[in-house]
Amino acid sequence: MLVSLTDACVETEKSMNNATILVVDDELQIRRVLCSTLSSNGYDVIEAKNGQEAIEMAVREQPDLILVQQQHIHKCPVSARWKDFPAMCP
Repeated sequence: MLVSLTDACVETEKSMNNATILVVDDELQIRRVLCSTLSSNGYDVIEAKNGQEAIEMAVREQPDLILVQQQHIHKCPVSARWKDFPAMCP
Protein backbone atom coordinates (compact mmCIF):
# COMPACT_ATOMS: atom_id res chain seq x y z
CA MET A 1 0.00 0.00 0.00
CA LEU A 2 1.39 3.39 -0.96
CA VAL A 3 0.74 6.30 1.37
CA SER A 4 2.04 9.78 0.77
CA LEU A 5 4.19 11.37 3.46
CA THR A 6 1.57 14.09 3.98
CA ASP A 7 -1.24 11.55 4.40
CA ALA A 8 0.85 9.48 6.80
CA CYS A 9 1.60 12.54 8.91
CA VAL A 10 -2.04 13.60 9.08
CA GLU A 11 -3.28 10.11 9.91
CA THR A 12 -0.73 9.41 12.63
CA GLU A 13 -0.49 12.86 14.19
CA LYS A 14 -3.51 12.20 16.37
CA SER A 15 -2.07 9.04 17.90
CA MET A 16 1.62 10.01 17.99
CA ASN A 17 1.76 13.29 19.89
CA ASN A 18 5.35 14.26 20.64
CA ALA A 19 6.79 11.40 18.57
CA THR A 20 10.41 11.87 17.53
CA ILE A 21 11.45 11.05 13.97
CA LEU A 22 15.04 10.69 12.80
CA VAL A 23 15.47 11.75 9.16
CA VAL A 24 18.56 10.36 7.42
CA ASP A 25 19.68 11.64 4.03
CA ASP A 26 22.95 12.86 2.59
CA GLU A 27 21.25 15.67 0.65
CA LEU A 28 20.60 18.77 2.73
CA GLN A 29 17.59 19.88 0.66
CA ILE A 30 15.81 16.56 1.13
CA ARG A 31 16.44 16.66 4.88
CA ARG A 32 15.13 20.23 5.04
CA VAL A 33 11.90 19.37 3.20
CA LEU A 34 11.26 16.27 5.29
CA CYS A 35 12.10 18.00 8.56
CA SER A 36 9.92 20.99 7.72
CA THR A 37 6.97 18.82 6.69
CA LEU A 38 7.20 16.58 9.72
CA SER A 39 7.74 19.35 12.27
CA SER A 40 4.83 21.38 10.85
CA ASN A 41 2.68 18.30 11.51
CA GLY A 42 3.61 18.21 15.18
CA TYR A 43 6.56 15.83 15.23
CA ASP A 44 9.89 16.37 16.93
CA VAL A 45 12.48 15.86 14.20
CA ILE A 46 16.19 15.13 14.40
CA GLU A 47 18.43 14.58 11.41
CA ALA A 48 21.57 12.79 10.30
CA LYS A 49 23.52 13.07 7.05
CA ASN A 50 24.75 9.46 6.81
CA GLY A 51 24.27 5.97 8.22
CA GLN A 52 27.03 6.17 10.81
CA GLU A 53 25.71 9.46 12.19
CA ALA A 54 22.18 8.03 12.16
CA ILE A 55 23.16 5.06 14.31
CA GLU A 56 24.91 7.34 16.79
CA MET A 57 21.83 9.60 16.94
CA ALA A 58 19.47 6.64 17.23
CA VAL A 59 21.41 5.23 20.18
CA ARG A 60 21.50 8.62 21.89
CA GLU A 61 18.01 9.93 21.07
CA GLN A 62 15.93 6.72 20.79
CA PRO A 63 13.55 8.07 18.10
CA ASP A 64 10.10 6.58 17.57
CA LEU A 65 10.68 6.28 13.82
CA ILE A 66 13.70 6.42 11.51
CA LEU A 67 13.30 7.51 7.89
CA VAL A 68 16.36 6.39 5.96
CA GLN A 69 17.27 5.72 2.35
CA GLN A 70 18.06 2.09 1.75
CA GLN A 71 21.53 3.03 0.45
CA HIS A 72 22.49 4.29 3.90
CA ILE A 73 21.59 0.99 5.50
CA HIS A 74 23.77 -1.05 3.15
CA LYS A 75 26.72 1.35 2.86
CA CYS A 76 27.13 1.90 6.57
CA PRO A 77 30.01 -0.17 7.99
CA VAL A 78 27.91 -1.01 11.03
CA SER A 79 24.76 -1.84 9.05
CA ALA A 80 24.17 -4.97 11.13
CA ARG A 81 23.32 -2.66 14.04
CA TRP A 82 20.19 -1.34 12.28
CA LYS A 83 18.32 -4.46 13.38
CA ASP A 84 18.83 -3.34 16.98
CA PHE A 85 16.32 -0.53 16.50
CA PRO A 86 12.64 -1.48 16.67
CA ALA A 87 11.80 1.80 14.90
CA MET A 88 13.38 0.48 11.69
CA CYS A 89 11.15 -0.97 9.00
CA PRO A 90 13.09 -2.30 5.99
